[in-house]
Amino acid sequence: MRKHFVSLTVVAALAVGIFGWRKFSANVLAIRDVASDQLDDLKGQAVRAAEIRVLLQDFGKSVDEYGARAADIDEQAQDAERELVQLRGESDNKLAVLKQAKHLLENGQVQFVIGGRTWTRDQVTDDAMKRAAEYQRLQASIEGKEKALTQLRDGAAEAKANLEKAKVAQSQLNDELAGLETRLENAQMLASVRQMMSSVSVPNFGPSSELRSAMDRLRRQVRHAEIAASGTPGESRPAIDYVNHSHEAIDVLTSVINGADRKALAAAPATRPAEASETAQVP
Repeated sequence: MRKHFVSLTVVAALAVGIFGWRKFSANVLAIRDVASDQLDDLKGQAVRAAEIRVLLQDFGKSVDEYGARAADIDEQAQDAERELVQLRGESDNKLAVLKQAKHLLENGQVQFVIGGRTWTRDQVTDDAMKRAAEYQRLQASIEGKEKALTQLRDGAAEAKANLEKAKVAQSQLNDELAGLETRLENAQMLASVRQMMSSVSVPNFGPSSELRSAMDRLRRQVRHAEIAASGTPGESRPAIDYVNHSHEAIDVLTSVINGADRKALAAAPATRPAEASETAQVP
């Protein structure tokens, strides 16, 4: 937070130099109002995002429940298929017995020995009729269970497809919400920075500030003191305005450096020019 405050203070100082204090103050007030409104809006959006997150959690529970029901349907289809396999086996056995009874009755015999027991023709006929009725009921049951199995299979396939779609939708919605929450968090951070910047109080150091006025008074007093002491004013140094544009700063720096160079030359000791020639000595 302290780093943010220092950075915002520097930015605000530059803004004062570029736009001026009054314009900067007006902009700060406008930004403060806008930032406050934006924060209120973003807080409301954050509440709505949280509500959507709850709805997505409920949707996830619904998807899980639907998946459990789809699994039940698939299990019922498997049970029905196993039962049909068993019933078809019983049906084949009963049909084999009916075929044997028909063969016996078609022979025209009056008595039959079946399994060590003697059967009359009427007994075989009655038993065959009962077995035929049982076979027909079993066939009707098998047909009904086959239709139910078809519906169960179709339902299980549809439930599986719907479950896959629901899971894809759930994943996409979760990803999208996560992205929106991240964007919202970034927007909240930016709005907070704007509000923080609008609340930063920057010292007034413009041309009309108390500091600048005091510096001008001191500058005049020093000049008067120099005149009173030596009769001539000292070298006038340009007032440095640290918030001027770069080309103005270059002019100020040039003036300061040239003044320093002139003083250095004036203070340097005079050097004697070299003799044109040395006195010749006779050997």
